[in-house]
Amino acid sequence: MADYLETIGWYNVDGDWVFMSKKPEDQKLKGDLMAALKKIIHNEAVTEAEKSVLKGYYKGLCDKAIASANQGTNTAISFVLYTRWLRDYVRSLFHNFQPKGSGVPDINIIHVKVDIKILLPRNRIRMEKGASQHNMTLEKAWDMKMTEREKKLYGQEYSHENFDKYMVGEYYTGF
Repeated sequence: MADYLETIGWYNVDGDWVFMSKKPEDQKLKGDLMAALKKIIHNEAVTEAEKSVLKGYYKGLCDKAIASANQGTNTAISFVLYTRWLRDYVRSLFHNFQPKGSGVPDINIIHVKVDIKILLPRNRIRMEKGASQHNMTLEKAWDMKMTEREKKLYGQEYSHENFDKYMVGEYYTGF
């Protein structure tokens, strides 16, 4: 949704920016985020330190959106919020938002549900874009990043089918 809105002039605060960054400090943040998100996806307990990483990341996204809105720019943030406590936290960040001046956009939170059959090919496009930022293909990333457990579950070799099985099994569980 935010990618589309960007094509018609909105500012897109891309919730996946960290996955495209090459900076070492961002790679650490990405690892910390993924560890916490995987726990959430698989209904495992998240530590206070992991919650702090998630809150800090989402606060950064929301701060960018508020700054953009205060400049009079229509803005969208794209991110996934897997838990009620994280959704409530994000809402709290916007709770006291007061548009500065007339014509400044208000902030609305929209929950978009997308059928997994539609989501999977679109996600593959986004992941290919992210991999290309690191001079990689999804095939190369599969070979380098997949654990033995994941390869046993989803396939030794990359294919769109295996990638989709991986996404469903590791990230879209319970959707």
